[in-house]
Amino acid sequence: MTLLRTCLLAVLLGWLPAVRVAAQPSARGDANADGAVTIADAGFLSAYLLGEGQAPVRSCLADVNADASTSPADAFRLIDFIVAGGTPPPPQPAEVCNGADDDCDGVPDDGVQTTYYADADGDTYGTSAVVLQACSPPPGYVARAGDCDDSDSSINPAAIEQCNSLDDNCDGTIDEGFNLSSDPSNCGSCGNVCVALNSTNPCTAGVCTPACLFGWASCDSNPNNGCETLLNTNPTCTSTLIGAVSGDGAGASVTRTGRGEEFVTVRVNEGSGGIFVEDLTARVTLVVPPGVDYDLIVRCNSCPGASQTSQTETVSVRNIDDLDSDDSFDLIIEIRFSGATGATAACASWSLTVQGDTTPVAGELLCSP
Repeated sequence: MTLLRTCLLAVLLGWLPAVRVAAQPSARGDANADGAVTIADAGFLSAYLLGEGQAPVRSCLADVNADASTSPADAFRLIDFIVAGGTPPPPQPAEVCNGADDDCDGVPDDGVQTTYYADADGDTYGTSAVVLQACSPPPGYVARAGDCDDSDSSINPAAIEQCNSLDDNCDGTIDEGFNLSSDPSNCGSCGNVCVALNSTNPCTAGVCTPACLFGWASCDSNPNNGCETLLNTNPTCTSTLIGAVSGDGAGASVTRTGRGEEFVTVRVNEGSGGIFVEDLTARVTLVVPPGVDYDLIVRCNSCPGASQTSQTETVSVRNIDDLDSDDSFDLIIEIRFSGATGATAACASWSLTVQGDTTPVAGELLCSP
């Protein structure tokens, strides 16, 4: 220590030249932390080692020999370097992320920490709204940002976009890749499905537009579920009596409305009781709504009987009067579906009218009792 005290005295008395050596910030030997290595640092370090001065700002600045300790050897080497041009102190190590001040600049882990982002939903993507710097991720933090909804683990940059009015993949766009104007699985809105029941059911301009298979119609005011109503039911010829008209005298007509195919029976009665010779006549008229077509088939007395089919929906019938007998007869009327121009047009009802005692016309259906 005597030699060290002599060096300290030489510094204080100016016997050693006060050479200044340029230094990098936090350089070894800059014991007084003034940004340069000079003989003053040798004096500062010597005084500290003799117990006659304050400690270096950071011990790593005084560790001239880089042996993780501060001793008189550091002061001698510093004086040798400054005064005699001896071997310079080794540089400080590079900063690494370990909680220590490796490069001796007074700040641990500066410039080497990683940014971590809070990941509340556990999907391995964090939100940039809550960040911190650390050497390793604390619990609940991850190294990847970009989560636009950290409360829902199904929403993150790796998610596949769904049609749900949400930005599932956090790209700033909602429901990209889905065409609500033409996608039958998302027609007009996400999840609105055009069901192809008894039809094709494309999505057109955001609306389900079913094209029904023959004989089917969409009559429930819900185009989404396709065509649920069957019109060509192919009923058997077991008809129901719906009324009677007079074939040779004034009387009320018989009417019926309906939708789809049907068999009905109307009785044409002889009103004169056989006293007068007058043929029995009747006219069957079917009125159909626009956009749909039905065929009218009229038979005499029974299903195998004489018949006439009308695509103009009017059939005139006559039975020649036999003076000696009751010439009343039955009309078996079939209404048969033959087509429609739209999914809903066929839903409107047809109207059937049977009028007795009508004017005979050419081409009428002749019936016999």
